[in-house]
Amino acid sequence: MLKANVPKLDPREEHFWVAGPRAGMQLFLRRLSPAQPAPKDRIVLYAHGGLVKQDDALQRANEYRDAMLAKECYPLAFIWHTDFWTTVKEILSDATSQRRPEGFIDSAKDFMLDRLDDMLEPLARAIGGRDVWGKMKEKAVGATQRSDGGARLVADELVALVKADPSVEIHVAAHSAGSILHAPLVQYLASQGVRIKTCTLWAPAITNTLFRATYLPLIKSGAIAKFALFQLDDKTEQDDDCAGFYHKSLLYLVARSFEEHPRIPLARPEGEPIVGMRKFVDGDPAIRAIFSSGLADRVIAPTSGLKPGDPGASEAKQHADFDDDLPTVLATLARILGSARAASDTPIVFASGASKKRETRRKIDKMQDFAATR
Repeated sequence: MLKANVPKLDPREEHFWVAGPRAGMQLFLRRLSPAQPAPKDRIVLYAHGGLVKQDDALQRANEYRDAMLAKECYPLAFIWHTDFWTTVKEILSDATSQRRPEGFIDSAKDFMLDRLDDMLEPLARAIGGRDVWGKMKEKAVGATQRSDGGARLVADELVALVKADPSVEIHVAAHSAGSILHAPLVQYLASQGVRIKTCTLWAPAITNTLFRATYLPLIKSGAIAKFALFQLDDKTEQDDDCAGFYHKSLLYLVARSFEEHPRIPLARPEGEPIVGMRKFVDGDPAIRAIFSSGLADRVIAPTSGLKPGDPGASEAKQHADFDDDLPTVLATLARILGSARAASDTPIVFASGASKKRETRRKIDKMQDFAATR
């Protein structure tokens, strides 16, 4: 029986009178329900890579959406017009058609493929690779640096939101060239007093130079509270390919052919250092120091034996894999939530995108050939 005349010590308190163990005795009970944790407002800014078509980018954002909303994460995806993959295929196809035939490739296949890549790199640059990549980077940076840029308009709204409600968390994630789009964006947010709680970059195509000028100072100052970098190991990077013409990952092609300082044998044998490539971080003391000091985290893919939701897990085997590799996505979500357990049970189903289809073709190509004759 509820007694309304008994004062409450807490507005959420419930009062009950129940029969006691003896006749005529009543027991008075106060019940306070467990406090429910306040809902989190986590805004996740995501920028896809440069190889992605608009329809594929929208599909990927939709695949993330429901799972993230269920975890009180609100994704804002920047869908920018790139589809650099189609252009890369056309450029490499044209460059391949202009090379001199090398004849039969036998047991020296790897050596010959490297020499083929050596020829493709300057050709791909000369017939448009550098110009197209440069224009794409301009668009990415301009999205924030221009006062009417789409990312700037979003950033201004976020600044106002965080000032009105400081409990709102801002998180950043990007794949490949998306790291270039986010570079001036995180700078701008930080300049307006907005702290980035987590920033995760998957195989970023940003140069070491631009990274040192944008992300690095924010990581050191704490304006980016937690930073994580996902990379392929170099052997896996070299086992990747671009459209079947260039026999290394896209980042190799960008570093050696499309960036401002291309590969020059002997003088500059590796081209422009790119943060997404392990060897270029290993060779850069300033960037390497944030990982060796524990200021930031680094995941080298592919990993093995780690449970879903482990923040150090990634089974990516090609540059294009990261954005639809479930261990990578759950690892990023774990970093955002601050809990591997909370991320581990998140259901995300990816459609069969281009990277999955390429992997299937690779598996078929590597199958043993049982044909008796040719």
